[in-house]
Amino acid sequence: MIPVTKTYLPDKDKYKQYVDEIYANGWVTNYGPLVQRLEKRLAAYLGVKNFILVGNGTSALEIAYRTLGIKGFAITTPFSFVATTSSLVTNGINPIFVDIDKETLCIDPHKIESLITPNTSAIVPVHIFGNSCDIQAIEKDSPKSMI
Repeated sequence: MIPVTKTYLPDKDKYKQYVDEIYANGWVTNYGPLVQRLEKRLAAYLGVKNFILVGNGTSALEIAYRTLGIKGFAITTPFSFVATTSSLVTNGINPIFVDIDKETLCIDPHKIESLITPNTSAIVPVHIFGNSCDIQAIEKDSPKSMI
């Protein structure tokens, strides 16, 4: 069992060092020195050139849609947190909903292909309750331009 409600507490002395640094520089949020350091460390660790931390998944989705130039329609599932749909709508992308698989509760990959049109620019699958959606089946049934 995964203890999803158990609080993780870091080492108190190390945590206090970070808090002391915040108090010393007076910068709590909005791309402060600690955020910049963490981004650089994570980029190096992951071996990527570009890396950005965001405050929540909604912002991450919105940045991804803008960066990828997603427009028109995107196929997704309504069985998800509201951010999945609201991030599409906020960016002027029309969500097209696909039913879920009754066993996994994830988007049903076999119902996607019939909804793809020339105006479809993305498929936004969602993993739910620890169940991963069937990415291989989605890739198999999708046009190469969407993968």
